[in-house]
Amino acid sequence: MTAATTDTHITVFFDGSCPLCKKEIDHYQRIAKPNTPITWVDISAPDTEFSELPFTFEQAMRELHILDSHGNIIKGAYSFVEIWHRLPRYRWLGKLISTTGVTPILEYGYQKFAAWRARRQCKEGVCRR
Repeated sequence: MTAATTDTHITVFFDGSCPLCKKEIDHYQRIAKPNTPITWVDISAPDTEFSELPFTFEQAMRELHILDSHGNIIKGAYSFVEIWHRLPRYRWLGKLISTTGVTPILEYGYQKFAAWRARRQCKEGVCRR
């Protein structure tokens, strides 16, 4: 996955029904400046529509998704790096992670977490809002 430019608007699709996920996103929202090019979408909200998105609700429940303004999908740990590039106090971390090549290692750990979370959130393979 390639990183989008930091001036590109991104839409972050997160699971607001996951306490840990919600706490982290709330933190990011608090520190984001008003002109930060990020829109936050809680996929657990009943009115979130997926018919026009290039991924399903179930896919979004299994890992963090970002859609950039060019239509590119960024998932998993790569999503966090994209968010960090745009946030004050985290830009240095996004740059460090991007330039050192450790994102695949973070992705491995994130996928382990995401699989564990999916087993808890999506009973019998079915994710519900």
